[in-house]
Amino acid sequence: APITLPDVMVSEWKARAQEGGTVNGRFIFPNGTTGLVMGPSEIMGDVTFENSNGVTIKGPLYIHGNLTIKSNTIIQEDPALGNQFIPIIVDGIVNISSNVSFLGSTSSTGAFLLVSTHSAVPGDDAAIMTSSNNSDLGRVVLYASDGDIHIRSNRTILAAFATHGTGTDSDDNGAV
Repeated sequence: APITLPDVMVSEWKARAQEGGTVNGRFIFPNGTTGLVMGPSEIMGDVTFENSNGVTIKGPLYIHGNLTIKSNTIIQEDPALGNQFIPIIVDGIVNISSNVSFLGSTSSTGAFLLVSTHSAVPGDDAAIMTSSNNSDLGRVVLYASDGDIHIRSNRTILAAFATHGTGTDSDDNGAV
């Protein structure tokens, strides 16, 4: 049965992201794009970080489409934010490839709250899914408000919360 998750104020974070302005369309950042700065902002389409990108997040993001983060990409919290969570709210599916790192404002402070509001996805996919072979995603909490999370082998995360999956807890389609 679906469970009640902790309230992470999704509506509040969407509103704060919208205060930074709205971008119509989608973003695709090609391989090796570094020095990107994002947030706070609302993005009306998909966001794709190709391989080996680097981005600093300065405030909440609200993405209406899917979020794809490919290998060797670093998502860094702006150091000015100190010991705060930076939310990234995604209405679509979140797909995180191998060797992706979420870094706090310093090595010991700050973190990301990565939320998917997408429903559970049948089969091997999920509202939030990770690839194998990344020992540590870093300072990120995964939160599927209406769906499931699939974490592949060899991963370490701070925490994961999911409402429900497409199967029972004894198979690969449980909530987490």
